[in-house]
Parts: sequence; structure tokens; C-alpha cells
Amino acid sequence: TTASESTEAETSANTNASNSEEETQGAAVNAAEETAAPTVPQKPTAPETEKKSTKEWKFDFNITGSSTAEGWTGITVKDKQGNGNEDYLYTAEKGYGLITNQAVQGRTESVGNNEAYSYPSEVYTDFAILKDSEFVVDLPNGTYDVEVIVGSTNSNTTKVTVEDTYSDSINPGKSQYGVLVIPGVEVKDGQMNMSFGGDARVNGIVITDVTPVEMSFD
Repeated sequence: TTASESTEAETSANTNASNSEEETQGAAVNAAEETAAPTVPQKPTAPETEKKSTKEWKFDFNITGSSTAEGWTGITVKDKQGNGNEDYLYTAEKGYGLITNQAVQGRTESVGNNEAYSYPSEVYTDFAILKDSEFVVDLPNGTYDVEVIVGSTNSNTTKVTVEDTYSDSINPGKSQYGVLVIPGVEVKDGQMNMSFGGDARVNGIVITDVTPVEMSFD
């Protein structure tokens, strides 16, 4: 064997070894790819919804001569002697008010604050007697939470029915006020209707829009 033939043999051996190593590495990569878990397609993200209080309607029931809390809509009824007008009645122009066949009176009383709440004193120190009356508010169709503020120096059991479906009552006791919360009221005809029973001494009403708002995040 010549030196040239020996060199060629060594070169051929090295080449074959290199090719064999590459084939081994390629086989290992292919095997790894074949055994790897398949990629799972990602599901599209569904639109997210959140409950937002987008608007509030706040009504303060007064009697003739008393003041309305700042930021609230005043509804003034007659005093104990029957003095006052009937601006409290519903009209489509206002979009709110009482529907009743009788004169509605109210009282001013020294009811103490309830530390569990933060309503202005102008709201809870006077009230309208809404027994056998209906309070209506024109609203967009949607979902609303209703808070009815009631209070008196006398025992005051007030029953509230909203949209002829949602009904509850409250008695906060003497000389303090309480809040009856009726959540998730559905309005489907463009108007919310409330009727009252019992003593029906109502200081104020707060209606909060909680209609779910669909929000999509791309």
C-alpha cells in the first residue's frame, strides 16, 4: 500500500464517519419532532363584559319650603296642612313623577343620620307619604339597582314593588332611616314603575344603571 492510497483511505473513513454522525443527529431531531406534543390551536378570546354603573338618577322627596340635596332632583309634595302645588305629578316632559288620584303630603322630621350610609341630611330629614301612589321614571331599557331611602321619628314599615315583579319591605325603626335595596330590576318598556304600601314614608330614591356593557379586547 502506497502513502497516497493510505491517505485516500483515511479521508474516506473520515468522510463516512462524518456522514454517519450527521445521519444520527438528523434521526434524533426527527424523532424528537415526532414525539413532541402537537401544537393546540388557541381558542379566540371571547368578548369580556363588566358591570358598570354608567348613570344614576337621584330623587329627593321634599315638602313645601324644604331644600333639595345638591346633585339630586327634588320632588316637592304638599305639607301637613295641604299647602303647595302638584308639580310632583308625572309628565312626559319631565320624564318622572307620581301617578296618583290623591293629594300627596309629606313631613319634615329630625331623623338622625345612619352611619352605615352617606346620604345628605336634606334627603333623610323629610319624606313624602306615598301610600297608594305610583312613582314612575322614563329610562332606557336595561338593568337597574334601586335604593329606596325611608325614615321617620315613628315606626315606618314601607313596602316597595318595582315593575310589578320585584317586591320587598323595610322597617328601620324609630328616629332613623334605612335603605331598601332592590337589585337587578329589568326595564323592558322604557319606564320604571314603583308602587308603595304600608306607612310608605319615602325620603329618597336612587336608581343606578348596571346594564352589562360588552367590552372586546383584541
